[in-house]
Amino acid sequence: MGTFFGSVDLIGAKSTVLLLNGMQVIKTTIAILLLAFSGSAFAEIVTLKCGTPPTQGFYLLIDASRTSARLVFDVYPKVISGKLELTDHHYQMNFPGSATRHEIYVLVDRISGKFFYEIGMPPFGSFTADNISQVGQCAGIENEAKP
Repeated sequence: MGTFFGSVDLIGAKSTVLLLNGMQVIKTTIAILLLAFSGSAFAEIVTLKCGTPPTQGFYLLIDASRTSARLVFDVYPKVISGKLELTDHHYQMNFPGSATRHEIYVLVDRISGKFFYEIGMPPFGSFTADNISQVGQCAGIENEAKP
C-alpha cells in the first residue's frame, strides 16, 4: 500500500509540475508578446538628416506609431511639431505655421531618401511664386543626443 500511495503522490506531483509548466508557458508567452508590441513602437521612430549641399539642412524625427513628426533646424532654436501621413513609399509631413513662421510641407521618399520641402501657404506642390521649395537628400542617423 505504501507503494500505491507513493505512486499517487508521484502522479499528483507530475500533474502539478505539468500544470505549473503550462502556467509558466502562458506567462512567458504574454511577456514576449508585450515586449514585441512595445519594441515595435520603438522601432518605428526614425531620425533623418536632410539637406542640400553645402547647407547643413535639418533633422526629422518621425514617430509612425503616433503619426507625428518633429522638425529641427541647425540654426533655428525651436523644435517644430507636425503631423505625419505614412504611405508605402513616402513620409508626408505638415508643420503648421505660427506668428513668426510660415507653414512647412515635407515629403520624403522612404526608399531613395530624396525629399521635397516647401514653405509658405497651401496648396503645396503647386509651385507658386509666394512659396519657397527645395529638393535634396535625407539619410537615416542614430538617435543620439550630443553634449
